[in-house]
Amino acid sequence: MARCIQELERIYGIQYGGDRKSSLNNSNLKNQSDLAKELGIDRTQLINYKKLLTLIPELQELVENGTLSPTVGYKVLSKLNKQEQEKLIAEFGKDYISKLTQKKAEELIAKIKEIQVKNNELTQKNTELLTKVTTVNSKQFRQN
Repeated sequence: MARCIQELERIYGIQYGGDRKSSLNNSNLKNQSDLAKELGIDRTQLINYKKLLTLIPELQELVENGTLSPTVGYKVLSKLNKQEQEKLIAEFGKDYISKLTQKKAEELIAKIKEIQVKNNELTQKNTELLTKVTTVNSKQFRQN
């Protein structure tokens, strides 16, 4: 569905932003709301389907074959960048990810983000300590 929406947007020339319909010459152009209506869904659902296209191919495949809920895909996993998605697959595997509920996926992502923040804090502290040690060693070296 997401790929169909993307192709229809390309065909109809639907783009983000701007008011293309206000010009008399463009009054017959479609927008996302028109396309959603034509497909029998609301605009929010259309946008959610499009979020699935931000998933890496491995995750898109899980959604396509029905092992991963589209809701988990567009509400949770699409918030991760491609590197984070790849790392998620590498660390947990497709089987584990395909069994995630929305709540479990959100908890997992929150835990990963929390670990990343702590990791960044530790890296910063290590860098500061290394700078201090280097400065002290440099001063001692000069004095000798």
